[in-house]
Amino acid sequence: MMNLSPIKGIIAAMVTPFTEEQRINKEAARKLVDYLVKNGVHGIFAVGGAGEFSTLEFEEKRELLEAVIEENNGRVPIYAGTTEVTTADTIALTKLAQDIGADMITLMAPYSIGASQDELYNHFRTVASNTSLPIVLYNHPTRSGVNLSFDLVSRLSKIDNIVGIKDSSGDFSLTVDYLGLKSDGFAVLEGIDTLILAGLVYGAQGSISSTAGAVPSLVVKIYQDFVKGDYKSALEAQNTLIPFRKAFSLGTFPAVLKETLNMMGINVGKPRLPVKGLLPNDKEKLRGILENLAAQQSPNVGSSLD
Repeated sequence: MMNLSPIKGIIAAMVTPFTEEQRINKEAARKLVDYLVKNGVHGIFAVGGAGEFSTLEFEEKRELLEAVIEENNGRVPIYAGTTEVTTADTIALTKLAQDIGADMITLMAPYSIGASQDELYNHFRTVASNTSLPIVLYNHPTRSGVNLSFDLVSRLSKIDNIVGIKDSSGDFSLTVDYLGLKSDGFAVLEGIDTLILAGLVYGAQGSISSTAGAVPSLVVKIYQDFVKGDYKSALEAQNTLIPFRKAFSLGTFPAVLKETLNMMGINVGKPRLPVKGLLPNDKEKLRGILENLAAQQSPNVGSSLD
């Protein structure tokens, strides 16, 4: 099993900034990376669900990852999402991410296929055999259409460079089952932002968090306070985060994340169609939620709303 020391803390799932013409906005991507790192995240996950990966062409993923890795300049580990529909395309994108300097690969099951557990095992095993990078699996059945069972993940955890999993299933009993693999050096990261503290209490190493891609210091506080043993403060931070996470219902993911960053002066643009930005009334609701976060003295939340 590979060294897991970098797999810990709050890994921010970053959005993909677009220009008005819906092209990759490298300048905004660099600004976003710097904002996330300076606000204490322990890693950045690019080209994932928050990053609208399924809407990006291969060359756009290259362009974004190059900008992210260059701006980061080794400050925190970069987790590159390389999920594609076919095994061959996943290998090609994984090799690209490795060549341009990603630290980790994050892989969801091929979406829209509904592959069997044996087919998924062969898929992940084949990708792993074509890279030297550590791989963090990503269980998100509502997005991929298939759940990564405990038996499957247990088998995959025995492959040397498959080193962990982000669980966004929402089934906390499954998360706890995954945590049983920790004795083999397998990392478990919580993927549901309302359960970050619960995951930490049960032994998770941290979280790959979409809310951390917009309000990083608040999410980082949950982890830092927990590590310090200040469980009351960690719980307060977790509860403070919940209204923002629930605000995702104001639009189709990741519209709320993008609007939050736009309000804070990091102009990441709109999501790609068919996803639309927020309606004016919903923007005002979001602004109110962010102002409440600022009123609770959450660092760097709402202080620069335009």
